[in-house]
Amino acid sequence: MTMVTLYDAKAHLSILDNSQDALITSLIAAAEAACGAYLALAEDAERPATLDTAVKMTVANMFEGREGAFIPAEALSLLNEHREWVFG
Repeated sequence: MTMVTLYDAKAHLSILDNSQDALITSLIAAAEAACGAYLALAEDAERPATLDTAVKMTVANMFEGREGAFIPAEALSLLNEHREWVFG
């Protein structure tokens, strides 16, 4: 499911050196898993165009917060456009 590259994430974070590459790579995986789970996306599902932006925003939030990080409200607003809501 990975579509956000290390290069993309580092550009979004304005990071030029390679000292944090392992951390950022793990944050990309965690952010993609969190955003994908929020949308209940299957592994082979078509990805909404805004998903990559939401993932990068979540990576930034996780990178800045380091602990207790979550999908930020701005990213949720992008994801909510594609979430299937069920009320029961």
